[in-house]
Amino acid sequence: MLEEALRGLDCHIVITSGWRSLYPLADLIAQLGKVGPRVLGATSHMSHLPPKWNAGRALRQAEVLRWLEINAQPDTPFLVLDDR
Repeated sequence: MLEEALRGLDCHIVITSGWRSLYPLADLIAQLGKVGPRVLGATSHMSHLPPKWNAGRALRQAEVLRWLEINAQPDTPFLVLDDR
């Protein structure tokens, strides 16, 4: 389903799924099949984030915003798909 949704789009993937706690990143990439090579990495877990990132935010939102601050170019468009 993800492969179909991304067909024709020039984009990358950052994993924020709860599965990142259960499986090594390499295993998650392998499970994504043809879209696996688009994976840039995974977000950090809230326990590793500074306090400014978890104040009043949903956990995943804070993790995504922190990843973007560290890794994304300014004004880079992004889309978040959550598995919950």
